[in-house]
Amino acid sequence: MYLFTLVIPFLLIAAVVIFIIVMAKKGAFRSKTTPQITMRNGEVSILATHVVWMQKKVYLNKYRIPHGVLDITNQRVVYTQTSGDKVDFALEKADIEAAIHTAGIRVNIQAKDGMVYALNTMPVKDTLDALEQMGVPVQR
Repeated sequence: MYLFTLVIPFLLIAAVVIFIIVMAKKGAFRSKTTPQITMRNGEVSILATHVVWMQKKVYLNKYRIPHGVLDITNQRVVYTQTSGDKVDFALEKADIEAAIHTAGIRVNIQAKDGMVYALNTMPVKDTLDALEQMGVPVQR
């Protein structure tokens, strides 16, 4: 009986580790996706990633939180909503003041008109690197 109590937890841990390895190899933990926008002439996609746009400070219904795809190209940043409240935004590179990593998984894109777009994204480094490659000032 003592051997049985030692073997079962070990087998469970081994199964979880194998599951994580298999899913990681299949790319299940990546946030990258296919671009949701139509490219303009001369426009090149840098990153398309899943994000959550925290448009409001408080959401009473979790199903209304806007989930979508953030497309970062060499010319613009475009958010396309896929679920939740119907909201979208597009910013040309010239309209972006800075990108700021505030804490954890939050990236704020500050427009020159004063509007701040608070996005939760993972991994944050990929999004900040793409914005930096685009030519936006990034504060890490």
